[in-house]
Amino acid sequence: MRNPFGFIIGIAIASACNPFAEDGIADREREISFCLVISPSAATRVADPDEELISDVNILIFSEKGLLEDNAYLSRKDLTVGADGVSFKRKMLKDVPYDIYVCANFGYALPVSSREELEKYRYYLTYPDEYTRGIPMTAHAEGIVAWDGEPVVFELERMMAKVSLRIDRTALSPDVRMQVRRITVGGCPRSALLFSGSRAETAEEIFATGFTKVYPECDDLNRDVTLGLSRECAVYLLENRQGDLLREPVCSYIELELEYFSDIYYSGAGQYLVYRFYIGARPGNYDIFRNCHYHITVRPEGDGLHGDSWSVELEHLGVREDAKVFDLHPAQYNECRSGEVFHFRCDVFPPWTRVEFDREWLEGESHLYSYTFDEDSLGITLHTKKGGTAMFYISAGPPVNRDTLALLVIDP
Repeated sequence: MRNPFGFIIGIAIASACNPFAEDGIADREREISFCLVISPSAATRVADPDEELISDVNILIFSEKGLLEDNAYLSRKDLTVGADGVSFKRKMLKDVPYDIYVCANFGYALPVSSREELEKYRYYLTYPDEYTRGIPMTAHAEGIVAWDGEPVVFELERMMAKVSLRIDRTALSPDVRMQVRRITVGGCPRSALLFSGSRAETAEEIFATGFTKVYPECDDLNRDVTLGLSRECAVYLLENRQGDLLREPVCSYIELELEYFSDIYYSGAGQYLVYRFYIGARPGNYDIFRNCHYHITVRPEGDGLHGDSWSVELEHLGVREDAKVFDLHPAQYNECRSGEVFHFRCDVFPPWTRVEFDREWLEGESHLYSYTFDEDSLGITLHTKKGGTAMFYISAGPPVNRDTLALLVIDP
């Protein structure tokens, strides 16, 4: 799914000439005006990179035999900014085909001397939001021939993808309130190839923490355009084509950290509900293409704690005291005959609470019974052998933090 941002480079031929040292070359030389024409777009917020900024340009011109004829780095002072865009000039020979490569906003001269080096070269970000000089962009065209008055046009592509998020709260239960406090790109590549498909191969090629926005930069996700549907908030990352195989350390994803409140649950101070979902061209795909704009709508339903398209980390959610449950069935005190099978079962809420049976007590009374646990570890079956009093502790971990003593009198 390609969705170019629409950057265009127009190349116009000027008639001015400046003789070369060799005789006969002067009549064939042309000064070519490169014009970087940027299509208009809506203004971005200060926290976002300026998507229209061009601070510097690298231009590399190769002959048809692959020789590097011109390799120049042009800073802002070397560029002419006009109403029609940013322009600069280079000399080329008339009627000679060239392969032309352009890179913008790298901040340095490309240290390459051949087409092979250029194809293998990777552009590195020092940190995930290193965009003060503009988003890195590239373009190339092959077999370009300078003709008098004949313009050549090709597209300049961002090496990054833009991901615009919004939240649809219309399906949430009336008692649920969710406020976004942080957005982070996980699996955010440190580098990318310039002119071909690129991906991170190892965890070392990924930033520990990717492009991030914290409140109030992400507050658009808490402001409605229409009732229940938020504004959009954008994050950025370098291209990362991972295909259809989920390789968790290197696939790109988005994390939302949210304050959460309902009649049952709440997030504590500085502790958040975490939504995590992978980005891709389609479900089950993990390709992030350069120069593409992805629009993602997160639509939680009910209590907002479950979803097919994302995972939810619930560990930091608190539970209101009146909503916590830890009950033992059929009762704490029980009686049975030897040889009978007796089953204890715990009822616990919230459902992710860890329940543990004291194995030391259970093993210590193995002369009275043998035992098996339920598959979900919330129950135990005692296979009684002879008379006596069996007892053991059962505990529920956070957030319930309660325990109880189970008692079974055999042949009372």
